[in-house]
Amino acid sequence: MHTRFHKTAEITDELTGSLNALGLEAPLLDDDVILEDPPNEVVDPTDDRNIPSLGEPEGDEVHYIPPPEDPQTDDDSGENSQPNRKPIPHEEAKMMVDKLNKIIESSFRGRGKKRTSTLGDVGLSRLRYMAGTLNLMVKTGLKLTKASESAAYVFCRVKWTARRVRVWIRDFQRDGTLPTNLYGTWNDSVLEDEDLSAAIREWLMAKGKYVKAHHIIEFFLTDESKKFKNVIDEPPSLRTAQRWMHRMGFTWMRERTGQFSDRHERDDVKYYREKFYVPEWMKLKRRMRSWDSEGRVIPPKLNEGEQLVVVWFHDESTFYAHDRRLTRWVHESETAGIRKKGEGVSLMVTDFISADYGWLRSRPGVAPIAPYKSAIGGEYESARVIFRAGKQRDGWFRTDHVVEQLSRAMSIVKQQYPDEEHVFVFNNATIHTKLPESAPNVYKMTLGPSQKVKGEEVGPSGETIGIEYAPVTLPDGRIQQLYHPSNHLNTKLRGAFKGMALILEERAVPNARKLKLVCASTNTQQQGCLPDATNCCARRTMMNQPDIIAQKSIIQTLAKSEGCSVMYLPKYHCELNPIEQCWGVAKRKYRECPASSLEADLKKNMLAALDSVDLRLIRRFAARSERFVHAYGEGLSGQEAAWTLKKFRGHRTIPVALLRGMDKSRDKLS
Repeated sequence: MHTRFHKTAEITDELTGSLNALGLEAPLLDDDVILEDPPNEVVDPTDDRNIPSLGEPEGDEVHYIPPPEDPQTDDDSGENSQPNRKPIPHEEAKMMVDKLNKIIESSFRGRGKKRTSTLGDVGLSRLRYMAGTLNLMVKTGLKLTKASESAAYVFCRVKWTARRVRVWIRDFQRDGTLPTNLYGTWNDSVLEDEDLSAAIREWLMAKGKYVKAHHIIEFFLTDESKKFKNVIDEPPSLRTAQRWMHRMGFTWMRERTGQFSDRHERDDVKYYREKFYVPEWMKLKRRMRSWDSEGRVIPPKLNEGEQLVVVWFHDESTFYAHDRRLTRWVHESETAGIRKKGEGVSLMVTDFISADYGWLRSRPGVAPIAPYKSAIGGEYESARVIFRAGKQRDGWFRTDHVVEQLSRAMSIVKQQYPDEEHVFVFNNATIHTKLPESAPNVYKMTLGPSQKVKGEEVGPSGETIGIEYAPVTLPDGRIQQLYHPSNHLNTKLRGAFKGMALILEERAVPNARKLKLVCASTNTQQQGCLPDATNCCARRTMMNQPDIIAQKSIIQTLAKSEGCSVMYLPKYHCELNPIEQCWGVAKRKYRECPASSLEADLKKNMLAALDSVDLRLIRRFAARSERFVHAYGEGLSGQEAAWTLKKFRGHRTIPVALLRGMDKSRDKLS
């Protein structure tokens, strides 16, 4: 039968007198005390039978005499197989409560509102229950059971709490063990096992690009997972596998897009950079102007008959009407606005710059050939072209547009700066490097004879006309025809392309008839030639013939006819073109203009932004590009050059001591 706690006057007086005896009046009622709730089970079960449920006594059965109440003992209510029923002596109880009070007091850190206990809220409340119970035993003489129940009543708890307090006190009496809070002390994830996590990670990497959480479950169905049976006995659920994907470093997201950072150091790109562009630049640099830190001109030392060199960099860029600045300080009271959909109308601009004169335009006081109205006022002739790119607009910027712009640029520089040598630098785009249609195109050539190998030219009515490739020059200087004569004995070969096998045989190439067209490759998009091979197949052999290598592009031929020259930047080397930074400054300025979707406003604001890039900025950008050239000339890679320029941004050249140190580091690594 359940024992009830009767609120007699005597016990009430005892409780009233013992509230202060708890010794923890204020702390016990603090808001930071977290009290536990009992579990949903029967509290304090007893072995007493429900007497009214028994049958009435029969015959000579003795009348039921209720068993006498057990004397109060300091039991632990069956918590242990051999409960400690010995009463706690008064002196021992006093010593225990003193220890508990010291532990509680020493656990606090901080002051005021920041005062917290290292025991945690749950651990602190449990020690306070224990100290309160022992205080009642010391001050009032109550036994352990009565004292724990009284403390539970004071704390508005039930008998189950009193039972737990008695267990904690007995443990503390026995070996000084304090009650612990198990929250947060459960087992770690099985992924803490390094061998298991490494095996799962290797399994996922082998699954390729589209890995998924289900692959983790598949791993535990393989023989490889059997050696981890002592770590995990069954495959995880799909939800657990998804959480493990995050632990493995995977994130469910849209694929990132990047730039051609790896192709910057591609073998053929490096070869062109180191063998052609950098040496040619160093030859020209000796005859170019330079400027000191104060902006004063340092003229070059020219030999007799030499001309000063001016380098003009060319590039294209596109401005969009809805290109706005998106990063700014936003006040917390500001509501979200509606952004224009799409990029809006666009205008493409292409121009030339030089560190000597800035944008390529006529100088003040010199009559322009074809005046150009500036956005900031005044008229001058400029090489700038504004193009409305698009299918329903001006079409697309093609080689003929580049030829027209270059012709205009050369006419300006010949009129404005006739006593200087002008070099025009273009990037390696196909519209810049295009060969004349009559120039032999190795990629269109067949191994055997063909009637279809010809160049293409647009006729007066827009139709495509096939034209024969121009004759080439043999190594001994003789002219070689690429087509059979029109009076050939074989009618099928009359006027037909000879084929690379016969062309190479006429050039005395060994085993020309046995060469394949291209080397086989596992990648259908590329031929399988080795990087340094020159005669592995017919196409590679033909490409490395001296007269084929010496072929000039359309704009190179045009520039040479006007007394100028054209250079090409290495592919993926935008850092060598200072006009790229001019576009960046101009676009930043454009984003500060009032928003508008009109093409007229776009053009006006774009021209004003471009004209804001002055000569001082252009020279700074040109100096930065020149430092990159110097770094590449010293053998640095793209990443090394970028780090060096960031470290020594105020130097026109890289310090020699730094270059020697980097060489030593490479030697150690190798």
